[in-house]
Amino acid sequence: MQIHVVIDNISHCALGAEHGLCLFVQTEEHRFFFDFGQTDLFLSNAQAMGIDVESADFAIVSHGHYDHGGGIEAFLHANAHAPVFLHPEAFARCYSEKEGRKRYIGLAPALQGHPRLHFVTDSPSQGFHPHTEAHAPAKNIEIFSLAHRTHPLSPANGRLFVKLGDTFLPDDFRHEQSVVISEGDRRVLLAGCAHGGILNIMERAEQLIGASLTDVVGGLHLKGVADERYITQLATALAARPCHYHTCHCTGEEAYEQLRQLLGPQISYASAGSVIRL
Repeated sequence: MQIHVVIDNISHCALGAEHGLCLFVQTEEHRFFFDFGQTDLFLSNAQAMGIDVESADFAIVSHGHYDHGGGIEAFLHANAHAPVFLHPEAFARCYSEKEGRKRYIGLAPALQGHPRLHFVTDSPSQGFHPHTEAHAPAKNIEIFSLAHRTHPLSPANGRLFVKLGDTFLPDDFRHEQSVVISEGDRRVLLAGCAHGGILNIMERAEQLIGASLTDVVGGLHLKGVADERYITQLATALAARPCHYHTCHCTGEEAYEQLRQLLGPQISYASAGSVIRL
């Protein structure tokens, strides 16, 4: 399995960088995109990495924020056949707050009715909402959302909201979904921002596959978090698992350095242009 980091906040090579995430995953049988970043930059970066966008069998968008799904329309033009899988709540009206001002950070509403967008979730007993169209995109690849959260969420979530009518409510991230891949001796979790808490997401993935994860790839949403106690407790819990963490995007450079001090070689940063070979 190979996971190409097409878009990240950071690039240590000639590739462009932007606040966002885009991964291109190659398994033995399938090729797919996980998120698209916020613009069409992923197209030129993919070309520079030798990735044929048209070769993707499907794509998955982790949640309804522009820095993960902003490139959907560009993908639909560049790839003429692949379905894009989203959570049914992916087009929620999402906002972030800074200095008392809220700005829209959701997906482009005009795309909502596109025929190649497929909305998937867990079964009624497991998900936040009734079953819409449960669909495993391929063998040994499963999309899932969270039913329960027992571990605390990142303090950085506190500045994110959804708008219902004229009212802003704290975002509960029901629009978030993750992916677990089982191949050979590897059990890999892809988590866009882990808004639902990376420990909660890991536990859900392990329930689904009946085994411990070997690798986690994605953001941990710790950028701007000043609560060192929270980061230390999270690092302690992560270190107790037989897992390697390939983190990026919303983890933030400062939080990553703190995690690196506590986790050592168990964690690494996956900047744009990186290829994770598993």
